[in-house]
Amino acid sequence: KECDWSSDVCSSDLFIGSGFDDSLKIAARKHDLVALKIQDEREATLPDIGIMHFLNPETGQEMLVDTSNITTRGSYHQYWSERQNHLKSLFNKCGVDHTSLDTSRSFIQPLVNLFKNRERRA
Repeated sequence: KECDWSSDVCSSDLFIGSGFDDSLKIAARKHDLVALKIQDEREATLPDIGIMHFLNPETGQEMLVDTSNITTRGSYHQYWSERQNHLKSLFNKCGVDHTSLDTSRSFIQPLVNLFKNRERRA
């Protein structure tokens, strides 16, 4: 079956920062968007390795974080989970098809499922 639509693929760290909600809403109204979140399970937790030095490359802000503190690690994991839920909710609200691809698993089945769902709705 031939595809009667074209698409561009763009890789971005857009989902990491905040403040892209309005831009996404505008783009989703004008274009057929698909969001692919590529993530690694290690992104969800901070390792227990003591004091870590973080540098924000965009702002130059530096921060020291005590990763041996269980409260700090719990707060980070909670932030990460809330951020994932926010993105999922935002994509749904804007009508953006989306899926997550985990670096430790095959990407084939999540992509097949995503595009089968898109085809059913077409």
